[in-house]
Amino acid sequence: MEDIEIQLPKIEDTPIQRMANSIRRDTSTSGNLDYGMNLNMFNTPAEKPRFDGYSSSKQDEVYDTKSDGTKVAKYDNYIPGTDNNKRIAQVQSTSVNRDNSIDLKTNSSNVMSMGTIFLFIGLVSVLLLFKFSKAFNKDVRQIKREGGLENMYSHLINTLKTEYGMSVVNRTNTSVTLSINGKGVYVKFHILKAFNDLNIIWTMRNLVGSHSLKWKFNIDESQQYMLNSIALSIDNFNEKYYNDLKANSPFV
Repeated sequence: MEDIEIQLPKIEDTPIQRMANSIRRDTSTSGNLDYGMNLNMFNTPAEKPRFDGYSSSKQDEVYDTKSDGTKVAKYDNYIPGTDNNKRIAQVQSTSVNRDNSIDLKTNSSNVMSMGTIFLFIGLVSVLLLFKFSKAFNKDVRQIKREGGLENMYSHLINTLKTEYGMSVVNRTNTSVTLSINGKGVYVKFHILKAFNDLNIIWTMRNLVGSHSLKWKFNIDESQQYMLNSIALSIDNFNEKYYNDLKANSPFV
């Protein structure tokens, strides 16, 4: 078999070697700084990766030269072959858009949180209203089963009518109103049952002004006890009222 001789190219003839020789020629003939991807934030050129075949004559794209000849880096990061000003502007614009998007999401989240709070308050209000309505209707049904408020508190109401010369002027499922009109005076009792309480309001209006007294009794309280308490309070009021009139009257 015939031997075949294969000639390998000399090392200096390979593309890689030719590129390396070109870089050495550039750096040997120029005292200028070479390029790098990362330029120091303190504007001091640091060690930078080389960009093969990139001419060192284009340093003005990377550095600004101060009046004293000092080279100041233009960018924190430099990419050769691109418009770095435009690139950085796009990066900043993207950052601003991202921040705006975060703010929008935060605001949306806050709005949703407020909406959740209002929804919760609304649901609680509806629940309370439902429970109140249910209890109120139950109370009304109980009053009707017992023949109405005038039948449940007949002794109280009839005694007030007799003692004060009053008559029933208004009645509802849960209340009764008694009143009397005299010369220059109007007196009224308003009796209202509210769940476990019986509320009684006495009002007197005359030429001098309007006056009122209020009582709250448990629904199971003795009706005679209620009458005694009412009479005592009205007597005390009348005594003080007429004493004040005498003390302030120029005719006494």
